[in-house]
Order: sequence, then C-alpha cells, then structure tokens
Amino acid sequence: METTVQPMLKVFDIAAIASLRQRHAHPLIVDNTFATPALQRPLLLGATCAVHSTPSTSTGTPTWWAAPS
Repeated sequence: METTVQPMLKVFDIAAIASLRQRHAHPLIVDNTFATPALQRPLLLGATCAVHSTPSTSTGTPTWWAAPS
C-alpha cells in the first residue's frame, strides 16, 4: 500500500490495515516515499516491510526497512 496517495493525498489507517493483515497472514508492504520516515513510521504501526525511494539519490535505489521477525 502507499501511505499517502497522490494526487488526492488520501491517508490510510496503517494500524487497521495491519490488523487485517495479521488475521489473514498476509504481508503488508508500505511505500513510504511521500510521507517519509520522518513523518510516518509504518513498521511501528504493524507493517511487515516499508520502502522509501528518493529519486534524487545517485543510485535511485529504494531503501527497504523490514519489521523485526
């Protein structure tokens, strides 16, 4: 899922979606590029994994964070 969806800037309840994920044993991967880890921390809200991509970096490679197992 994407945390803050452009262009309408809808914000989803990551904790609520994470609780559904846990009940059905599915991973929850969150694209946190728009909100950035400074504004929103999906792993603390129950996401399995989060990605933050910064196109201005020299490699353009996304940075992944995974929740501890």
